[in-house]
Amino acid sequence: MIRRIDSIPEIFKESVFTSRINALLNTYRKTVGVDLFSQTVDGSVTAVFGGMDGSFTLISNENADYEELSSYFSFCGAVVFCEGTVGEKFNTKDLKKADLYEYQGGMPTGFTYNNGHDSIEKVYHALEKGADGDIKLPPFEFWYTDFCSRFNHNSAEYFLEQNVTAVAGFVDRSYALVTGVAVDKACRGKGLGKTALLGLIHNILIKFPQCKIIASTVNAGGFYENLNFKHCGTVAVLKF
Repeated sequence: MIRRIDSIPEIFKESVFTSRINALLNTYRKTVGVDLFSQTVDGSVTAVFGGMDGSFTLISNENADYEELSSYFSFCGAVVFCEGTVGEKFNTKDLKKADLYEYQGGMPTGFTYNNGHDSIEKVYHALEKGADGDIKLPPFEFWYTDFCSRFNHNSAEYFLEQNVTAVAGFVDRSYALVTGVAVDKACRGKGLGKTALLGLIHNILIKFPQCKIIASTVNAGGFYENLNFKHCGTVAVLKF
């Protein structure tokens, strides 16, 4: 059974997914009214999902009724963000996956906190415009830009300088998810991407010292591993 609820049950331990839903609720609940739902099977809560406009973040356990969830998401024509192994349990052919990497290093030094929190729309507008016109969102498969624009909504931490930027969405005291690093074509190969990512990490940790920083990437795993990130799973975006 699926029903509307007001808060995430304690049985779902804090994760990048619970952090994302809570950030979404905190950002929009008072103005737009984000929907939060739970699924119950035999009296036990087996899944929680929240979002707006058909975009949901899903947390579930092994007892979830994935046929019921799939039917509900199909009825909504939803886009769903979840763990990669969970995404494989749904009856949909439109499954896009990316690797997750967790930052294992300490506080990067040599940075001044001179830029930080803003709306994701403003940051990505700067990305599309670019310092000299060609910093743009990477032309990956459809889910990447959809992921950035629809799942970050109105919350982003960033490091933005001429010719380079790095962005993380839904940052709070527990988790931050790095969603992109972009460098002007003419300036690549000079270490600017590394600088931007370390600057972003600095900006996050200066505000939230205990925050776990997760990077999501389709094909840049080596870049993150070289900067003290360790592979920690997969994330999926499903379109029903």
